[in-house]
Amino acid sequence: MQKDRAVRKKAAAAYHAGGSPLNTDWTLVRLVVCAAVLLAASSVRFLLPDLSESVRAFVLGSINQNVEYRQAFEEIGRALGGGADIVEIFRGLYYGEDEARQADGTPQNTEEPESIITPASDPPPSSAQPTNTPPPSALPSSTPAPVATPTPEELSFLRDDREDADDTAPVPFQIPPPDIVRVGFVELGFEYAPPLEGEITSPFGYRDHPLEDDTNFHYGVDLRAAIGTPVGCFADGIVEETGAGNINGKFIRVRHDEFTVSFYAHLHSVAVKKGDTVKLGQVIGKSGDSGKATGPHLHFQLYYDEHIIDPTPYLFLPEAVND
Repeated sequence: MQKDRAVRKKAAAAYHAGGSPLNTDWTLVRLVVCAAVLLAASSVRFLLPDLSESVRAFVLGSINQNVEYRQAFEEIGRALGGGADIVEIFRGLYYGEDEARQADGTPQNTEEPESIITPASDPPPSSAQPTNTPPPSALPSSTPAPVATPTPEELSFLRDDREDADDTAPVPFQIPPPDIVRVGFVELGFEYAPPLEGEITSPFGYRDHPLEDDTNFHYGVDLRAAIGTPVGCFADGIVEETGAGNINGKFIRVRHDEFTVSFYAHLHSVAVKKGDTVKLGQVIGKSGDSGKATGPHLHFQLYYDEHIIDPTPYLFLPEAVND
């Protein structure tokens, strides 16, 4: 009895100290496993030096995780005999097959599932005509944007203070006449009359020359008259010059006072000579078409103070219409 108690007491003490028979058997198994793994690791180190570190890490991890050691040895044997990757064998034992693929970075399934969405077919052509409806953004707004009214300061550059003080009526633009022309009516200090009764066919001023393709200034008026029509003197005076030229043809020049001179051109004949005294209305020649002329007529000019003036106001003659 006392002997049995001593044996049970010894067994209890050994159990509490961690030295039970079961623990002792597992310790021996672990020692054997470690020796086998050490042998395998040494073989791998010499045969496959590049994989020694990886195998060592996974072997230690497998021992700590208490995997099935018989399966481990079988897998290592197959790996060494068939040339399989020992690292992959240990990863499968340590993590499991699926987790080993994730730890290695290998995708489990890279194939994309077949799409069940079928592409939309083109819509059938419509018989209706397309409308020209603009997009909503292009439609005009019902409320127009307000327009800012410029201030007087903003418009100041458009104004000139002199415009407020200038009340002169606007005058149509005109080309100024040559310097020899005196503009405006001049009051003459004697009686006068037109040299003949006829319409004005070409007025005083700028015109398109009938014989030249040019615009020039006409210094007198042309009076309609047939060849041989008597030409009377414009006023009392003295014949200052007579003659003939390529442009004016046969001409007469009469001085009436200190400032005023009359001139007659394109004559057919001349009835006076230089120095003759003539009276108002006296026949001094006959009209014609001498010189540069388009037909028979009288060209009449007036000078005042060595300037040419418009003779129209002094003739009281109508201007030709449509001529």
